[in-house]
Amino acid sequence: MVRLSFKDFKRHINDIKALMNLQDRIDNFKHEYNKSGVKDEFEFYFPTGIDNIIQLLALLTNDKDEWISYWVYELNFGKRADELKCTDKDGNKIPMNTIEDLWAVLHSEG
Repeated sequence: MVRLSFKDFKRHINDIKALMNLQDRIDNFKHEYNKSGVKDEFEFYFPTGIDNIIQLLALLTNDKDEWISYWVYELNFGKRADELKCTDKDGNKIPMNTIEDLWAVLHSEG
């Protein structure tokens, strides 16, 4: 089985974050331009491969429960972890604030 180091995992997660931030900045610019009263409006999206990267990371980390996707999209890279608490089967809080927390969940025995 292919092994993925934490260093590589973190690099790929940070790449996803950078791509999402870039698209957000483009969307903000588009919104400002479109409300400026200029007659022509525009939309701009480019293929980022974010979902493909998440799928590959999930495959490499054996993430059958889709923790990576949840952490990226629902928890907004851990920023909403205190608001959307994760718990184990016994009701204990699972820390999900950082990439290190996500890595620990992916490598836990439970």
